[in-house]
Amino acid sequence: MDAKQKMIAIGGGGLVLALVQGFLIYSQRSAIAGMREEAVQLDGRIAQARKTIGETADLEREVILRRETDEVAKRILPNDDDILNFVRTLREFEEDSGVEISQIRDKTSSSSNRKKDESDFEKVAYSVSFEADAFEMLAFLDLVESHERFMRVPSFKLKAAQRDEYEDDPSNARHEVELEVETYRYSPRAGSSRMRIDGYERKRDLLATEISARQREMSIQTYAYKGHRNRRDPWVDPRMPANLSAGDLVLSIEDQIRLVEDLVARTQEASDLLERWKNASNLIADIEARSVLETSLTALEEEVRRVEADGNIRFITAQQRFNGEVLDEIDRIREALAETDDQQVPIAVLEKAVETMRNHLAGGEYELALDAFMGVEGRLPGAERDPQRRPYVEQLEQYRHMARTVLEFAELSIDVRGIVDLGGNRKVALINGKTFAPGELVGPDLLLTGIESDQLSFVYKEVKLTRPLSQ
Repeated sequence: MDAKQKMIAIGGGGLVLALVQGFLIYSQRSAIAGMREEAVQLDGRIAQARKTIGETADLEREVILRRETDEVAKRILPNDDDILNFVRTLREFEEDSGVEISQIRDKTSSSSNRKKDESDFEKVAYSVSFEADAFEMLAFLDLVESHERFMRVPSFKLKAAQRDEYEDDPSNARHEVELEVETYRYSPRAGSSRMRIDGYERKRDLLATEISARQREMSIQTYAYKGHRNRRDPWVDPRMPANLSAGDLVLSIEDQIRLVEDLVARTQEASDLLERWKNASNLIADIEARSVLETSLTALEEEVRRVEADGNIRFITAQQRFNGEVLDEIDRIREALAETDDQQVPIAVLEKAVETMRNHLAGGEYELALDAFMGVEGRLPGAERDPQRRPYVEQLEQYRHMARTVLEFAELSIDVRGIVDLGGNRKVALINGKTFAPGELVGPDLLLTGIESDQLSFVYKEVKLTRPLSQ
C-alpha cells in the first residue's frame, strides 16, 4: 500500500471514529435531557409530597376535633331508634305548658323531593297545631329551646282569638297556633370508613382545650321562663265592653279580681322564697336565696304601693283578698326577715361573703361584688354591734366602697391628651385641656399621684387607681 492509500485509509478511519463519537455524544445528550426531565418531575412530586405532609397535621387536627364534637352531636340529636320519642316529647310539652295540641303532622315524610344532606345528620320536621294563650305558647317555646335534644322553630303562624270568643273572660282567649319544629337525626352514610390516625389519644389530649371549647359551643343553653309576670296577652283586644264597668269603678270587677289574683300569686312566690331561704343547705345557698327573696319582695311592694295609690281595688271581695292575702302576708314576711336580722348572723356566713367579694374584686367583677354584698346587707346592722363580727362587717363595707369607687371612676371623663417631660424628673399631664402635675386635684375627690410612660395614677375617694394613656 502506497502512501496515498494509507492517507485515505487513515482519513476514512478517523471519519468513522468521528461519526461514532458524534453518535455517542448525541445519545448521551438525549439521555441527559431525559434524566433532567425526570429530575424536574421528581422535584415536582417531592414538592407535592412536602405540601401533603405539611397539610396532614392540619387535616388530622380537624378530623380529631370533628370526631370529638360529633360525639356531642350524637347526644343532642335523636337517631332512628329514638326519633319516635320526639313526638312523645312534644306531647309532654303540651302537658307542661298548658297548650291544647290538635294535630302533629310529619313534614319529613311528606317531602318526597327533599334531598338528603351530604352529611351524617338528616333533618326531621313536624308541624304542630294547637290552641293557647300568649304565655302558654311562650312556655311551649321555652320547653323547645331548653330541651336536651336540639330543636328549632323556623316558622310559625298565629291567628288571634276573636273578641266575642273571650269577651266574658279575656284570660281564656285561645289563639290558633301552627309551629314548625325541626330537629336532626344521626344517620351515618353507608360506605364511609373511619380513617386511622397514629397516636390518636396523644394528639387528642393535646387538643383538649379546643375540643372543650367546641363542645361548650354545641351545648344547649337553658333559661328559666318566668311566666306572664303581670304582662298582658298582646293578641287580646285591650278594650273592654262598657257594661263591664259599674258606677265610678276605675277597673271592671273582672279586672280587679285578676289583678288581685296576680298579686296573691306573687305574694305566694315570696312566701315560698322565704321558706327556701330558711331551709338553705349551705352558706352559698343562704346568700343566694336571701338575695332573690329581697329582689322579689321589693318588686312586689312597689307594685302594691302603686295599686294602693291608684285606688283600683274597690270591689269588696277583691279588697278582702288584697288585705288578707297580700298586705298581711307581706307584713308577715318582713317580720320574719326582721326577726332573723336581729339574730346574730353566723360568722361563717360573714367569712364566706368576704371571700366571695374578695374573689370578685380580684377578677375585676365589681358589679358581682356589689351583688354579693346585697345578699348579706340586711343582716349587717346587728353583726356590727358584736366585737367578733365587726371586723367582717368593716371588711365587707370596705370592699363595697372599693367596688363602687372603681365603677364610678370608670365613668369619669378623663381625657388625657399627652405627657410633657419638663426635665429633672418633672412631668405634667394634659388632662381635659389643662396641665396637672402629681399631687394636684384633677376634680372633686380625684388626685393625680403619678405619671408614667403608659399610665396615670390617681387616688379617687381614698382608693388607688390607674388609667392607661390609651383611654
